[in-house]
Parts: sequence; C-alpha cells; structure tokens
Amino acid sequence: IPAYLLGFLGAAQLYKTYRQQGGAHDLTDGMKWIADNYSVHGHLYTFPDLMEHVTGVPLSPDAYFEIASDRWTHHVHPKHQKPAYVSELSR
Repeated sequence: IPAYLLGFLGAAQLYKTYRQQGGAHDLTDGMKWIADNYSVHGHLYTFPDLMEHVTGVPLSPDAYFEIASDRWTHHVHPKHQKPAYVSELSR
C-alpha cells in the first residue's frame, strides 16, 4: 500500500475521532489534540496499532469515504446526492 494512501486514511480517521470528541475547526486546538493523543506515543506502536489505540477502531477507509462524500454533497455540489458506490464501499 502506498504511504500516501495510509496517510490519507489515518488523517481522516484521526480527524473524525477529534471531531467526535468535541474538537473544533481550530488549527491550534487540533495540533494540541494530535500532540496529546497521537504523537505522545512515538514508536511504541506500529501505525495500524497506534491508529486503533488512538481512535478506538482499526484503520479502515470508512472515515475517508465519509468525509469525502460529505465534502462532495455539502460543499462541491449541494444538490447532488451521495453516489451509490460510497454506500456500497462503506459496508
């Protein structure tokens, strides 16, 4: 798997967890959350284990598809409905 793909998946999953825990769209607050919850562990875990430890769920594309679909339907094309394949892929 290409490293950039793992980065996209991990970033989306971390962002979703951060927002679920009440995080705002504030860069300073977000960077503090990353430092306190993710970076603090250093090399104690492998990347997939660290993602599960921080987010509570195994690394998966679900958060990425959810965020991409939300951005498309609400920001790029507000009248467009979610593509059927997004629902199919997140099962």
